[in-house]
Amino acid sequence: MKILDTIGYAIIVVSFIISCPAAHANSVKNKTYTVWVSSSFDDSPFPPFQDCFQFTKDQLCIAGCSGECGRLSEVPSLGVWEARVSCGGLDLRFKGTSLTEPATSVIAATGAGVAEGTNFAVEGIKDTCSLAASRSAGSRYKR
Repeated sequence: MKILDTIGYAIIVVSFIISCPAAHANSVKNKTYTVWVSSSFDDSPFPPFQDCFQFTKDQLCIAGCSGECGRLSEVPSLGVWEARVSCGGLDLRFKGTSLTEPATSVIAATGAGVAEGTNFAVEGIKDTCSLAASRSAGSRYKR
């Protein structure tokens, strides 16, 4: 009986996979995201601040780092990416995932400020935020 249940579940899963539309590319390249960033050094419960991430073909530019850009690499078929942005010497490093659906694209990432030993959590949604309009006086990534 247990074997029949397992076979039944397998048939359902396979039929679901076959009936789903083709997977969408999960690339972040040439997209802009409004993101919310929580830092390890803020007071609990770590309220997030808003920022703008702009991905080009091979760079991530961050409004909160005065628009500074750094290298980007990704594996779109797996929806994973990583980026490194100097951000005024903070040496920010992000490892993230992306998901593209018909309605929108979203990202999530963990980040580290290597120079200060800080950590960040990033969540974002594809948007039309502007690097110039989102720049702030001081970097929120600095302790």
